[in-house]
Amino acid sequence: IKAKLDEGRKTALTVASKLAEKNETASNVITKAKTNRMQAVEDAIKSFQCAIAFQASLGSLKVPLHNIGDEPEAEKEEGEEKAIEKKKPETPIPLGEFTFKRLSFVVENTSINQAVEVKLGSFEARNLDHPKSPSALSLLPLSGASDFLDAKNVNAYVMQCQRIRPLSEKPFTNVMVFLQGMQIVSQAKRSAIKGIHKDLEAAIPDLKRIGQKITDTLVGLKEDKEKVDKISKGVDKVKKRMNKGVDIAGKTLDFLDLSWSFNVSDCELVLLDNDWTPDCGKKPFGCIKVASFNQEQLSKRFTDLSNELATAKTQLALSESGVDGIAAEKRAQKMELDKLKKELDAQKKKAKSELEALEQELINAKMSLVQAQVEIEDLQHKLSRKK
Repeated sequence: IKAKLDEGRKTALTVASKLAEKNETASNVITKAKTNRMQAVEDAIKSFQCAIAFQASLGSLKVPLHNIGDEPEAEKEEGEEKAIEKKKPETPIPLGEFTFKRLSFVVENTSINQAVEVKLGSFEARNLDHPKSPSALSLLPLSGASDFLDAKNVNAYVMQCQRIRPLSEKPFTNVMVFLQGMQIVSQAKRSAIKGIHKDLEAAIPDLKRIGQKITDTLVGLKEDKEKVDKISKGVDKVKKRMNKGVDIAGKTLDFLDLSWSFNVSDCELVLLDNDWTPDCGKKPFGCIKVASFNQEQLSKRFTDLSNELATAKTQLALSESGVDGIAAEKRAQKMELDKLKKELDAQKKKAKSELEALEQELINAKMSLVQAQVEIEDLQHKLSRKK
């Protein structure tokens, strides 16, 4: 099977190289790969220009972590007696659950820039457990940080990876990971601790046997120089491979010109005993807190509060000036009202005096009319006597 796989790999490489020769871009990449493999890989990636964006406001993912590393049971040979085992009641296997809010995933690939950005507004991860793990993990939002993380422009997790290729400068790579407002809970498992003790007890005879074998091998090597030479050659090969790997890693870092940062803000790691529950009243076994404020968000909030305070002061000043204006207008209206009242009182007094004068003139006129009538009657009486 191994020979067939090697033959198939060689055939595939031959076909791929023939197809690449017909493509000018692929041919250039292959030619460059002979002198600078990493530069050829970067040029190949750069040729696939694209921009991809994915957003999700709310989601969840469930993963069966308990099944990782499980090996299928070996098939029993024919004629082998099968032991009758009682069927154990099937229990539901808990799934590792990951829930998130405001997921943003952006990939950009251009001739001068390659960038990947992942943002999570807030997230939870529960039941991160495995039967072979001595503890169970959970990632939860830190109490008190939920209100802060519910803001639209605040993210609990940010990962940015950017490869920039300036036109006149050497390309460089920036990697930044930011985590804030999260609580990492690790709770020990009693069954796992017991299992570790059992594994150690069971491993003691094997360790003794291995130690005896190593001792016998070393004694035998003293008498067999060929084996010593063979082992030394094998060690030299391993050293060469390790040196080659270290050299490749060093060249890769030099080529990438990597600059990375890992920022943690307002997070804590809590270690719990196996019998700890939220209602037990006991404190956690241990707790490590990182309480460093996010300077950018803090300065932004301070600026926003300063702007809001300035706006409030301006509105207050305007309202005070408005109140002063209303008071002045009220005083002017009162003065006008008092003036009108005085004028009305004067007109009323004048009208009253004029009315009294008219009444007096009317009385005088009536008295004059009565007196004239009396005189007319006297004259009529005198005329009647002369006749």
